[in-house]
Amino acid sequence: MSAGGEPAGERAVLGWSADALRAVLPRVQRQFENAIVRADSDFDRADVYQATIAAGAYFAVVARGHANRAALAQALPEEAWQPYVPPEPRAARAQPVRQGRTPNWRRAEVEARGWRSLCTRGQWVTELPYQPAGLAAPCRLIIRRVLIEEREGQKPLFEHFRYRLVLTNLPATHSARQIVDLTYQRCDQENVIEQLATGIAGWRMPVAEFVGNAAWLQIARLAWNLGKWIAQLALPAEVVRWEWKRFRRHFVYLAAKVVRLGRRIVVRLDGSHRMLPELLAAHARLQV
Repeated sequence: MSAGGEPAGERAVLGWSADALRAVLPRVQRQFENAIVRADSDFDRADVYQATIAAGAYFAVVARGHANRAALAQALPEEAWQPYVPPEPRAARAQPVRQGRTPNWRRAEVEARGWRSLCTRGQWVTELPYQPAGLAAPCRLIIRRVLIEEREGQKPLFEHFRYRLVLTNLPATHSARQIVDLTYQRCDQENVIEQLATGIAGWRMPVAEFVGNAAWLQIARLAWNLGKWIAQLALPAEVVRWEWKRFRRHFVYLAAKVVRLGRRIVVRLDGSHRMLPELLAAHARLQV
């Protein structure tokens, strides 16, 4: 263990992240106008910020909840906070309510057994200037306050606040709400890695040969990327975030009949498939 309490190997890996940014960011910026480094609180480090700023890029990193930062958040007056609604509920409000939604069996089981649970009752966001150690210029400290209600079965017990922090050097053209949304979009990439392992068993290594396992990994990556590309190009936006099992059941396993008619081959899909309108719309988009 290191003096800071984290394993020495983990600390060495985190130290390499700044070197990786110095090598990768110039290549990224040759292809894109702006580059944003997003990471969790393990990368709340001065060398990561320094490497990003030296490359002329931006960062939006989840900050550690140190005592001085928590004190700053708790000392803010009530009028400094603005209501915040996460992206998913925000999108759900703009869409018509879907009929026949599946009941939340997990929540019903928790209430029936009288277990303790945590429920989010409200969120607010604000920001203030903050000078991280090791940087010459101040950054923006974005603070998200979450009101948590602890319940025992159906009976509420008490409420308390939790604070989520984000450090960024993004300009003032990005509001605090936009920065929070942008920062936590990185979770989609973490889900991609998780689904590559558990969804399509990409890390399974089915044979006892290096070349065979390398071929398996390439096939798994191609299958995953193909599904995501199709979702981004032609399917509804929410499909990108689906797990592989759900995507496979809706858009891969299809009942169809292939019919030869003269010089044409016609694929007839089963009209009872619930995603048939989305499939036909996707086919039309891909033909353009």
